[in-house]
Order: sequence, then C-alpha cells, then structure tokens
Amino acid sequence: AGAAVNVSMIGFDDGSEKTHTLDGKAVPVIHPNLTANTADVTAAEPLKENLEISFRGTQKSGDFDISDELAREWLIAPNPNGKPNSDLLKPWLNGGAIVKRLPPAWIIDTGTDLKLNDFSLYEKPYAYAFKFVKPQRDVNKREHRRLNWWLHAETCPGMRTAIIGQQRFLTTPRVSKFRIFSWADSMTLPDDGIYIFARSDDWFFGVVHSRHHEVWARSQGTQVRERESGFRYTPNTCFETFPFPRATPAQEAVIAAAAKELNQLREGWLNPDRKSTRLTSSH
Repeated sequence: AGAAVNVSMIGFDDGSEKTHTLDGKAVPVIHPNLTANTADVTAAEPLKENLEISFRGTQKSGDFDISDELAREWLIAPNPNGKPNSDLLKPWLNGGAIVKRLPPAWIIDTGTDLKLNDFSLYEKPYAYAFKFVKPQRDVNKREHRRLNWWLHAETCPGMRTAIIGQQRFLTTPRVSKFRIFSWADSMTLPDDGIYIFARSDDWFFGVVHSRHHEVWARSQGTQVRERESGFRYTPNTCFETFPFPRATPAQEAVIAAAAKELNQLREGWLNPDRKSTRLTSSH
C-alpha cells in the first residue's frame, strides 16, 4: 500500500537576505503566517471594544447529559424541597448540533457554586449524577474536580454573567469546515466545543457572519490537519482583533434586516416540521 506524503520546507535567515521565495515565487516579504500579503495580520492586536464578548462553553467532565425523554420525565417530578427540577435542567448545545439536525439534548447544570446538600434535594438529577458522574470524578487527577464531582469541570461564571438579561446569544463551533453562526436561546447551556458571543442584535450577527469576518477568521485561526477537516476558531485572534465597520445607523439597519431574514430562511429550511428552539428575531 502506498501513502501520499506532503513535504513542506521552510528556510530562515538573520534578516540580511534581500530576496525571498514563497511557493516558488519571488515575494518582497514573508510574514510569520507564511503569507506575502501587503498587511501582516499576525501583528493585529485585540481591540478594547471586542473584549468580554466571546466566551467558551462549559466543560462537563462527566456524563451530565441526558436524553430528551428523561428530561421531560424529571421536569414533572416533585422534590422534597418543593423546587422544580427545571432549576437544574437545561437544553444542551454542542458543536454538532449547530451544523447538523440532532435530537434535542439536555444536561444537568448545577451552576457555579451549588452546595452538595442542596443538590441532593433534587432527587432524580442527584441520583443520576451520583450513579454516573461521581464514579468518573472519583478517579479524576484534579483534586477540585474530584471533590466537587457534582459541578461541571469548567463552570464558566464569566459567560453566565455576560448573558444575564438576554433572551438569546450567538454561537459558533470551535472547529468547523464552514464558519457558521447561530442563535441560541438564553436557557441553553453551551458545551466547550462552542464559542458564544454575548450579543443579541441582528447587526452583530450580520457582521460576524459576513464574508469579511470569514476571511479575517481564516487568516487568524488555525488549520486542523487537511483543509477538509475544518479550521479552529480562536476568539482571541479571530474575533478580538477583528475591526468592526464604522457603519451609519442606516447601514446598520440594512445589515440587521438582511441578517434577520437570513436566519429566518435558514431556520425554516432546517426545521420545517417543528418549532425551532432558537429565536429568529431580536427582543
């Protein structure tokens, strides 16, 4: 059996070389990302107005996720503390659910600081986590995760705080062949395979889903093996450095309207037989 082998050779110099060759062609300069563009995008710095907007989803580190059928059963089950299981049950979204049509998924979410005694009063979620999650965490090498087995490994308090008061937030997969952005209801808990943006306006959606941001993100993100496997979106380089256009109110309105229509048409195509769990307009 044969194998296809690609060989890449890169030469370095101390800066004294007067000629440079890239992919067999003479170029005036070669940037650190192996391009010869006029602008060196690798020198782009994070912009203040883009900080504290993008966050990574929670990392569960255990079988906290449950089926739609089980979640619906628990939602009507009583508890000795008189509180509903909806306190701890949230629709769950991972990267696959953004790019594919997958069945609804739920997850047990104990927040950032729920005490074990309080968790135990939610009988069915507690019993499930004790049976399936605790044994996994008992052998976890990190002491904090082992001792706090009922909490997600990364609870993301900053993300949770950023979306308070919003009815939706924007999401994109961490790794994807095509860069896709999609709305998620604020009740949804995003997985760590997703980056979320704490914005709910159609104007913002229109800009990040534009060709301009696509080109910028591909130049600033990282490639995953061959191109067909997709590329990795990294907010600190792909988003925080992205210069948003200085649009007039009229231009913002046009972009927002186009983005809203795009989302409505896409949701209608993807979910023709059921109500979408993602919102289709600003509130």
